[in-house]
Amino acid sequence: MYRVLVLFLLIASDSLAQNSEWWRDTFVYQIYPRSFKDSNGDGIGDLNGITSKLDHLADLGISALWLSPIYTSPMVDFGYDIANFTNIDSIFGTLSDFSKLVTKAKSLNLKVVLDFVPNHSSDKHAWFPKSVQKVKPYDEYYVWRDAKMVNGTRQPPNNWLSAFQGSAWEWNNVRKQYYLHQFAAGQPDLNYRSSALQEEMKNVLRFWLKLGVDGIRIDTIPNLIEDSRFLDEPKIPNTGLPDTDPGTLQHIYTADQDQTYDILKSWREVLDSSNGTKKIILTEAWTSLPLTMKYYTYGSNVPFNFMFINQLGNYSTPLDFKRIIDRYLNSIPPGQQANWVVGNHDSHRSGSRYGEQRANQIPMLAAVLPGVGVLYNGDEIGMIDRQLTWAETVDPAGCNAGPGRYNVTSRDPERTPFQWDGTKNAGFTSGNKTWLPVHPNYKTLNLAAQKGVSTSHYGVTKQLVLLKKDQIIRTGSTQLVVIGNEALGVVRRLDFSRTVVLLINFTEKQLKVDASSWLNIPEVMSVYVASVGSKIVPGSRVNTGDTNKIKGESSRLSKTVFKMQGLVIVSLILSLGCLEPASAQNGSTSGDWWKDTFIYQIYPRSFKDSNGDGVGDLNGITSKLDHLADLGVSAVWLSPIYTSPMVDFGYDISNFTAVDPTFGTFADFTRLVTRAKSLKLKVILDFVPNHSSDKHPWFLKSVQKVKPYDEYYIWRDAKMVNGTRQPPNNWLSQFQGSAWEWNNQRKQYYYHQFTVGQPDLNHSSSALQQEMKNILRFWVNLGADGFRVSAANYLIEDSRFLDEPKSWKASYLPPGDPDSLNHIYTADHNQSYEILQTWRKFLDSLNGTRKLLITEAYTTPYFTMKFYQYGSNFPFNFHLIRNIWKSSGALGFKRILDGYFNELLPGAIPNWVTGNHDNRRIGSKLYNAWIDHINMMAGVLPGIGIIYNGDEIGMVERPMTFNETLDPAGINAGALYRLKSRDPSRTPFQWDSSTSSGFSSSNRTWLPINSNYKTLNLAIQKKQTYSHFWIMKKVIALKQFPVIRNGTTEVVIINFPCLAIVRRLQNQVAVLLMNVHKTAARHDIAAFINVPDKMTVYAANSLANISINSVADLTDLTIGGFGAVVLVNF
Repeated sequence: MYRVLVLFLLIASDSLAQNSEWWRDTFVYQIYPRSFKDSNGDGIGDLNGITSKLDHLADLGISALWLSPIYTSPMVDFGYDIANFTNIDSIFGTLSDFSKLVTKAKSLNLKVVLDFVPNHSSDKHAWFPKSVQKVKPYDEYYVWRDAKMVNGTRQPPNNWLSAFQGSAWEWNNVRKQYYLHQFAAGQPDLNYRSSALQEEMKNVLRFWLKLGVDGIRIDTIPNLIEDSRFLDEPKIPNTGLPDTDPGTLQHIYTADQDQTYDILKSWREVLDSSNGTKKIILTEAWTSLPLTMKYYTYGSNVPFNFMFINQLGNYSTPLDFKRIIDRYLNSIPPGQQANWVVGNHDSHRSGSRYGEQRANQIPMLAAVLPGVGVLYNGDEIGMIDRQLTWAETVDPAGCNAGPGRYNVTSRDPERTPFQWDGTKNAGFTSGNKTWLPVHPNYKTLNLAAQKGVSTSHYGVTKQLVLLKKDQIIRTGSTQLVVIGNEALGVVRRLDFSRTVVLLINFTEKQLKVDASSWLNIPEVMSVYVASVGSKIVPGSRVNTGDTNKIKGESSRLSKTVFKMQGLVIVSLILSLGCLEPASAQNGSTSGDWWKDTFIYQIYPRSFKDSNGDGVGDLNGITSKLDHLADLGVSAVWLSPIYTSPMVDFGYDISNFTAVDPTFGTFADFTRLVTRAKSLKLKVILDFVPNHSSDKHPWFLKSVQKVKPYDEYYIWRDAKMVNGTRQPPNNWLSQFQGSAWEWNNQRKQYYYHQFTVGQPDLNHSSSALQQEMKNILRFWVNLGADGFRVSAANYLIEDSRFLDEPKSWKASYLPPGDPDSLNHIYTADHNQSYEILQTWRKFLDSLNGTRKLLITEAYTTPYFTMKFYQYGSNFPFNFHLIRNIWKSSGALGFKRILDGYFNELLPGAIPNWVTGNHDNRRIGSKLYNAWIDHINMMAGVLPGIGIIYNGDEIGMVERPMTFNETLDPAGINAGALYRLKSRDPSRTPFQWDSSTSSGFSSSNRTWLPINSNYKTLNLAIQKKQTYSHFWIMKKVIALKQFPVIRNGTTEVVIINFPCLAIVRRLQNQVAVLLMNVHKTAARHDIAAFINVPDKMTVYAANSLANISINSVADLTDLTIGGFGAVVLVNF
C-alpha cells in the first residue's frame, strides 16, 4: 500500500465553454437513494431527503444526478427487483415527491437520470403471476423452460448460474416449469423475444419522460437476451471457486448476444422521439472492451468504462494506468466521448480500493482526462467502506455467499449512509437506527467539516468539477507519460499556448526532475489544486525549472529540477504504438504491405530518358529500378503515363487505358512491372479521375450529345446579363480565370477546375462511374498494386451551382486568382467520399494482394482525416512541405507533429510527404541543411514516408525565366509565374556529372538541368558516408526495426534550438536529435528525454560533427549547427 501520494494540476489559463450535448465533458453524480438523506426518520433515504440536498449538488457543480431505482419493490435486491415500473415505492415517497424533486433539480440546472432495470422484474410484479397462469400475452413475458429429467429426477434445463450464487433456474410448481433468474430468485428475467413485452418497456420509458426525466442508465444490459438453444455454458478450469459461483462459467450464452444491441437501438429511438433536450443513455455492461464500444453504435452515449474499478487498483503501476487508459482512448469510435466511472454502489469505494491517501487519484484522472466523469455519492468527501459483520449484512449477493465468503461478494460496505456532518448518525437521519450502520469515522470525515476548506476532499473535488468544463479539457490534446514506473502524468494542451498537467507520484519517496524541460511546459505555472495532505498550496506560483543540485547514479552533479513533495514528470508521450488497427472498410489493416515503409514518387518526364529525346520514359525508369531497390523503398509511384496532349504534362488524359508514346508502350510498361516485382517493388499508378483531356473521345461525343457521353461532363447554360453571355457562376480555375469555357457547338459552358483542356468529369453519371471502375480493373490486370487518386476532394461540385463567397485574400490578389474565393461549392463534398468508397470496394473485390489507395487533397485536417473512413489507406499528409518554414524553429516542428497526431483518427496509419512534383523542394523552400532533417523525420516517425525523386540526393530547384516556363499554372499567372510555376521542382534527375547529368544522352532536355549537377549527383553521393543518399538509405532501413514500427513516440523540445523525436519499445530506444539553429548546441540530452547515457550513432549528417557508429555520451553531447543525428541502443 502506498502511504504518500501527491498530485498536482498546473494550469496556465482559464476559459469555459458549453456544448450542445449537455453531458459532454461534465460530471454525473450517482445517488443511491436509501443512503443519501432520510427526511422522515425511518432510517432509510428517500426522495424528499434527496430534494432537500440538491443544493449540495449544485454547489459541487455537477450537471446531472442519476438515481438508483426508486420504483415499487419488495426490496429483495433493494430496489432492483421491481414490482411496478411506473410507480414510486412508498419507502422513497410518492409520484408527487418525485415531481417536486424534478422541479427543484431543473431550477438548479440539474438534469435527472433514472435507473432503468429492464433485465428482470420482481416475482411480485403483476405480470409474473399472470405468466405463471399462462394468461396471454403475459405467458411469454418471462423465460420459461421445461425440466430436464435425469434418472427420474427433475433438474434445471442447463447449468446456468445466478450472479448471486447457485442455479439461475427456479422451479414453479403451478406452471410446472423453471423460470430463469440471472440474479435473485425473486428477480425473474424478462423475455425480450416477446414483442408485447418490448412495447411494455417502451411505455415505461415514455411514462418517465413525460415526468421530466432527462435520460436513463440501463442496468445490466448484456444480460437482456440469452441464447435460444439453452446450451450448457463451458466451465472455467481451476478457478478455486465453489461450483455454485458464477465465476466458474464462461458466460457465452447468457450475455452479450447480438439482439441486445438491437433492443437498445429501439429504446434510443423512443428517447429521441421525446420533446425537449436530447436525452442521455448510460449503459452498464461488465464486458470486454470491443463489446463495450459496440454500445456507442446502437445508441448509448455513455457505455460505462469501469477500468478504474475492475482493471486497476492499489497494486497497479503507472505503466499499467497508461497502457489501459491508452487502449481505452484509442478504442473509442470517432465523435464519441470517453467516460470514467470513479465509483458506484456495486464496487468498493475508491479510497478503499486505492488507499485513503490516494483517494483523490481517480477523481483527478476522471477530471483531467477527456469525457464524462461519473461520481458516486460520498466520493466527493472521500468516504471509505464500512466493514460489516455477517449479522449486519443485508445484501443478497453477500447473504447467498454464506458466512465464509460474504465479505468477498457483499456490496453493503460501499452503501453506508452519506456522512453530512458530525451529529448523530452523520446527519443522515433524525432516527435512532439506520438501514445500514454509519461508518464510525463520520465525526471527522463529513461534508460539513470539509466545506470551505479548499484542501479537503470536497474542496479538491469541487475544483475538479469546475475544471472539467474548461475548453482545454473539453477539446485539448491528451498525452500520458510514465517516469521510471514511479510516476504518471497527463498533459492536456490547447492551441499550443494553454496547458494543464496532472502529476501523480506512485511511490513513498520524494521525486525530483526538471518539469519544464521534460514536459516542455511553461517555466512558471499556477498550482490549480493539490491532493489532500499535500504541502503545495493551491494558487501558488511555481518555477518548474528551479535549479537545484542532485546526485544521480552517473554522478552528474548539476541538473535543473523542480522539487515537489511527491512527484515531477519527465516528458510527453504520444502512444501511437497502442492504436488498434482500423477495419479494412476504413482503409487500414495490420497485414497491409505498405505499413511502416517508404514509397518513392517518380515524375516520369524527369527520371531517366532512354532514347535521347530529352524526355524521361518507362524504359528509362526500368533501367534505374536497381537504384530504388538499393535505396530500400518498397514501392514506386508513377505520375501519369497515359495518352495525353500534354497540356498539363500528363494530367490531361485522352486515353486512360493506353501509354503515351512519349513514355513508351504497353510492352515497356509490362517490362517495368516485371522488373519491379523481381526486385520486390510494388508499382503504384496515378489515377486522375477528376477530369480528362478535351481531346478524349468521351468529350468529343459529349459535345455532340451522344448518349451516354452527353452526361460524362459538367455542362451548364450561359447566364445572360444585359444581353451578354456570362459563365454560369463565379467559380475559378486552379490555373487562374473562370472555371467555365464556352463550347460553341453544344452552346453550353463546360466546367474545368484546372486548364481549359481538362474538362471535369461528371461523377453523378452512373455510366461514367462504371467507366472509371473499368479503368482500375484494366491496370490491376496489368500488375498495378494500387493507385494515388489525384485531386480527390474535387470530384463532385454542389448541384445548385451557386457563386462562391470571396475569401479574405481577395483584397490583395489579382482578379481570377482561385485563392480569392472560399471553395465551399467546388470541393470537399460528401459525395466525393462516397465515390472513393465505391472504388475501395471495387478494388477489394479483385483478386491478388490488397491494393493500396492513396488520396491527394489539399484541404483542412477534418476533410483529410475523413478520407480514412471512406477507403483511403492514407490521405497524404502535407504538413512537412506546406506548413514548415525557415522561421518555424523547434517549436514549429513540434506543433506540426503534435497537431497531426491529434488530428489522426484512431487506428489510422500516419504518413509523411517530404516532397512532390507540385511543391517546392525542401532545400529551396527551407534551408539546404534541413533536407536531412526532413528525411530523417520521415524515417523515425511512425508510419509511411513518401519521397520525391531527387530528394534522396538533396536536389534543389532550378529557377526558370518566363520564356523557359512550361507549366500552365505558371504561364497562366503571367508576371506572377514564379509564385505558381512548378517547373523548378520538376527538373531532370541528377544521376552523375556526365552530359545532361546522366539523365539523357541528348544535350537538350525538356526542362533545363540544374547547373549544380556536376557536384550534386547520385554517383558522387554513393561514395560519401555523410551524403544525403547514405542518410536516406539508413533511415529507410530503420523503418523495419520493431521500435519504429510499433514503439511509442515522444516529441520533445530541448532548450528550443533542438528537437528530439524519441521512439520506445520495451528495452529498445531510437532517438532523432535535430539542431534547427545554425549554431552548435551542447546539452545533457539524457536528462531531457530519459534515455540511456550511452547510445550508438546510427546516422548523422556532416553538420552534426558526430561520427557514425561511434558511441555518443548523451550526458554531454554537442550537436553542430543544423546537425541531425539518429541514435539507437540496439
